[in-house]
Amino acid sequence: MKFPKSSKIERLVSKDQTQRILTNPWLDVERGVILSSSGQNALILPVTVEDEDVSGPIPTDCLKEIRKDGSSLKCTKEYCILPSGAAYPRDQMFDRYPPVENLVTQEHGNGTVEVALNAKLLAELAAGMGTEVVKLRIATNHVVDDAGRTLSKAVVEGAPYVVTPHPTEPHVDGAMGALLPYRVARV
Repeated sequence: MKFPKSSKIERLVSKDQTQRILTNPWLDVERGVILSSSGQNALILPVTVEDEDVSGPIPTDCLKEIRKDGSSLKCTKEYCILPSGAAYPRDQMFDRYPPVENLVTQEHGNGTVEVALNAKLLAELAAGMGTEVVKLRIATNHVVDDAGRTLSKAVVEGAPYVVTPHPTEPHVDGAMGALLPYRVARV
């Protein structure tokens, strides 16, 4: 398996040992992806698999090592093996991963509004507010039919996203901020 060197997927695993299945990412050979979740997030990461690779958990320490040199990793039923010969045992307790892909691929609710934002800037705003959990308020326009029913929503172009700390989490009282929509340069 060839792992994307830029991915830090080991940050997206559960630290809670009672959620043992979520403590390591999962290689799904048939789909050519690695699945990962901490229980609060979910990620599907495409990878290049090789014929001899076997689906199963990938120890996070192994992923950290393989990212250093960007080479391939061999995943047998029992071990993940680096080119150096170092072998990391795979947890044999589970034969499949929870269906986290349902969180990512299914529509939730009556439609969606898509926005682009810079996650690093959002994290900086949250840190400035003394919190890790924020609420976003995103301005939308509503298209309403003659009967007064909302037909669709669209994000107001160029309007800032208002950011406030989530009231149930530790934060600085009265803190609030704004994040401008992310603009992709057109070539």
